[in-house]
Amino acid sequence: MLANKISAGFSLIEVLVALFIVSITAVNISGLQKLIGDQNRDNFSHAVVVDLVSKEMEALMQYQRLQDVLNLNGHSSTFSIRGNDFDLKWKIAQVPDTSATSPIRLVSITASWLSATGNYQTYTYSEQVSFTMLLTGAGGSGDVFPTTVPNLLGTEKVAHFEPKMGYKIDAYVIYDSHLYQATEIHDLGNGLQRDIAPPINKQGVVAEGWDKLGRIDDPTLANLFID
Repeated sequence: MLANKISAGFSLIEVLVALFIVSITAVNISGLQKLIGDQNRDNFSHAVVVDLVSKEMEALMQYQRLQDVLNLNGHSSTFSIRGNDFDLKWKIAQVPDTSATSPIRLVSITASWLSATGNYQTYTYSEQVSFTMLLTGAGGSGDVFPTTVPNLLGTEKVAHFEPKMGYKIDAYVIYDSHLYQATEIHDLGNGLQRDIAPPINKQGVVAEGWDKLGRIDDPTLANLFID
């Protein structure tokens, strides 16, 4: 009686099935790697945009002539970083419900760029800026805004909000072109290098420990500093 032969090795069909499975797995891994690469590139692009906009706003704070700021309206610039182009466009607009002579303007920077998948992405940062508190030339003869905030408030008791300073109760600060008053002590505490939270939180609501008194171009605010 002949013994049954035990098959050794693989049949052609088994080899083809194995190759098919391996190829599908390789395709999936390749697709996953591309997805991760695209995500990393988009994350990098977002970080670049935030950094660019922040630096442009910081540069604005160094301007000395009012007209130089007004000339930014509609101005565009392009930055090429790691093979990707980032287009920035400025807009200087009047704040709603303010007069044409108000020293406060809404400054916006809109950034646009192509994502890893070829779709356009945009990011806009806006901030109300008081030109008379910012620029040494604002409010003088020949300027667009004839009234200066220092004359309206008539005091040296107000300063722009600084996150690395402590504030006593009733202290006045200017933040985003509005006047705020501390309703509690804001203390860095024990010499720790941490920041004091600004008067407006991330949700755009007045933060705990502050009262919002109004825009600093409101002449009635001067009454707060009359002895």
